[in-house]
Amino acid sequence: MKRLKFWLGSKTFKLILPIIILFIIGFSSEAYLNLYEIKTTITINEKSAAHGEDGKYLIFTEYEVFTVRDNIFKLKFDASDRYNNLKVGKTYNITCTGMRIHVFSMYRNIISFEEVNS
Repeated sequence: MKRLKFWLGSKTFKLILPIIILFIIGFSSEAYLNLYEIKTTITINEKSAAHGEDGKYLIFTEYEVFTVRDNIFKLKFDASDRYNNLKVGKTYNITCTGMRIHVFSMYRNIISFEEVNS
């Protein structure tokens, strides 16, 4: 008991505790954003792959920019194939996760899609 009181009162614990709390909050919010699915319809205006960055694929639509990346929470590890199968000028019903946060350059992630036949 004496060791526990010493450790809880130490400077190391006071430094590590906020880091642990921030990690837990960050991980849980990331999990929430990646488990919540949104379905919408988009038409692709342009695509961009940042070749220097691993798995950085952007999809530009009239109203929003999306990304195509792997998602560990949905067990989706085929971002390159999904990106390649999305064609400019086509309309798709998509399922995406996450949210667009401009300040952090975060985009909704396309996890599945189906082409709309016109």
